[in-house]
Amino acid sequence: MSAAVLLAEPEPQFRDLLEHQLSVAGFAVVGAGAGAEALTLAEQAAPDLVLVGNELPDASAAELCRRLREGEPGRSWNRAVPVIVLGGAESDAVERVQAFERGCDDYLTQPFHHQELVGSIAHFSESPIARRSRDI
Repeated sequence: MSAAVLLAEPEPQFRDLLEHQLSVAGFAVVGAGAGAEALTLAEQAAPDLVLVGNELPDASAAELCRRLREGEPGRSWNRAVPVIVLGGAESDAVERVQAFERGCDDYLTQPFHHQELVGSIAHFSESPIARRSRDI
């Protein structure tokens, strides 16, 4: 069984590229273009891992991490789901620290290599496909 990955990324072309690359790598990917949509999908799809782009239209990556960790009244999702932030090339140490303080598990700054992303997902995922991808 493949790991289910929720990808919250506002840029449609980049989201489509990542969805394709991760699907080819064996992950089941569902995409969201905004933080509110990501929270709804976190509840509905119960992903094994969440990838968060840095500049969502309705929430920063750090804010989405906080909301995923703290939960929201009347809503239910796995508050311990691993979260990897995909920071922009212009991200600085303050943004990275804020994301970690609000609950992200890893932070990759763009540009990053595809195998770096797959390796990070594999590290935090318990799926057999993710464990196999570490050997690539």
